[in-house]
Amino acid sequence: MLNPIGNQAVKDALANLGVHEDPPGSNRGKYVDTYNTFVGAPLGSAWCCSFLLFRLYHAAEELKLKTDVLKTGSVQQLFKWAEKEGRVYKQPVAGDVFVLWFNNLRRYAHTGLIVDVIIEKGLVKILTVEGNTSATGSREGTLVAKKTRTWTEEFRALRLG
Repeated sequence: MLNPIGNQAVKDALANLGVHEDPPGSNRGKYVDTYNTFVGAPLGSAWCCSFLLFRLYHAAEELKLKTDVLKTGSVQQLFKWAEKEGRVYKQPVAGDVFVLWFNNLRRYAHTGLIVDVIIEKGLVKILTVEGNTSATGSREGTLVAKKTRTWTEEFRALRLG
């Protein structure tokens, strides 16, 4: 098992599929507020990174392991920290965290947990569980959902735990 904390976080995140904002579009709700409070992000902030880190830290606690991952609500700050720590990879594995670059924002602006990696017709696809997403894969959605994404140059894998 390459990343026990990441793999446990995936299991825990999958058990939270369907957690959603209340009201939709507010970046608020009982669980959403818990995620943002956990990382010190203001209530009403985008919460994909907060969800991810909440799950990672709780997975570490469940496994009685420690993690030193930066607590932040910012995907870009998480990426910069991981880069400094030598934890950024171009090839994903299950249990990794993905970050996604948005050209229009000129930064990494969405993240989630990688459930599995599949090679299909020469393409690398990742099965993910993400917070603050939608059926179309938006970075500003309203719920925790499973996605299938094609791995491209806009993605990086972070091996956290």
